Amino acid sequence: MVIKIISSFREFILSFENEDDFKKIHEQILETLTDDSNTKGVYYEQEEFSQFFPALFLKSSVIQIERSDRKLTPVIY
Repeated sequence: MVIKIISSFREFILSFENEDDFKKIHEQILETLTDDSNTKGVYYEQEEFSQFFPALFLKSSVIQIERSDRKLTPVIY
């Protein structure tokens, strides 16, 4: 399971082996995209790497979700 966050200057690939972790980050992304105050964000951590994605960054990016053999793309704000 992979979530790609594609901005105008970089592509971030968030990969998950555990479906619960995938669902947790997916829910955070949806909550952040619908936050009118733009105060929320998504924190991704894996082994020695961590990254914070603030609301305005996510809202100006393309977010692509790949689960197994299916490819889903949510609404882009």
